[in-house]
Amino acid sequence: MGPETLIAAIATLAGLFTWSHQQRQGILNQRFSSIKKRLDQVEKDITDFPRTYASKTDLNSGLSDIKDRLNHINDKLDQLILSRISDKI
Repeated sequence: MGPETLIAAIATLAGLFTWSHQQRQGILNQRFSSIKKRLDQVEKDITDFPRTYASKTDLNSGLSDIKDRLNHINDKLDQLILSRISDKI
């Protein structure tokens, strides 16, 4: 086996090592990219969470505000109906 054969074998081994390293690096990059995309989606979902959902206390306070406004409307309607009835008498 001559020096050219030895150099060719070393070059081939170096090329295979470089190629396999690049393949492994590509797979790792894809995995990290996939994980990053999933984390970005989780962060977006967490950011959107307060806009999408209301807490129980927020819901109860909103419903009590609506109830108060409806009671106020009901009182005004009662006054209006009573004033119309008293005008007719």
